[in-house]
Amino acid sequence: MNSLSIIFLVYFAFQIKIQALVILFPFVLASIFYVVPLTLNIKNLRSIASLKLFLIAFTCAGVTVLFPLIQHGIQFSFDVWILFIQRFILIVAITIPFDIRDVHIDSPELRTLPQTIGVKKSKIIGSISLLIFFILGFLLVPIDKTSILVTFSISLISFLFLIFSTSNQGKYYSSFWVESIPIFWIILVLIL
Repeated sequence: MNSLSIIFLVYFAFQIKIQALVILFPFVLASIFYVVPLTLNIKNLRSIASLKLFLIAFTCAGVTVLFPLIQHGIQFSFDVWILFIQRFILIVAITIPFDIRDVHIDSPELRTLPQTIGVKKSKIIGSISLLIFFILGFLLVPIDKTSILVTFSISLISFLFLIFSTSNQGKYYSSFWVESIPIFWIILVLIL
């Protein structure tokens, strides 16, 4: 199965423009070194205190906003950077329920947000992030009611999952429902 995956990887790599591969490269490196040790002293990027949340958000935002635009030859504009920042902020907010779930499991050296400032303050930071995510939608040109409605809906869904997350949440709470937020998003885009 691994050989088949490598064959598909190589095939699709040749379908990608050089410029898109260049923009994708730092995100690929971040993903690899998220789990692969950097040095003997640093296990991996995930083990660097307080970096995990922001590394996940940065990588997801880059791969889902910047990479596709370069691949399709779309010039970066103000709107692109707003989308990038929005995506980054959203991923930060919806990653917090995972850190809340793992607050007692994660090594104290990770210093995740809930470990550092507590669950309640982490939820406040996540809530503020979602508010900023929503407000940034009004900076996109042109402003249309449908995209504002979708952004509001995703903000609300994410907020509810964030607020109701606990350290003893059910097995599928984060691993299925919170992970499904992007699926809710695409469904809303398709039906509205």
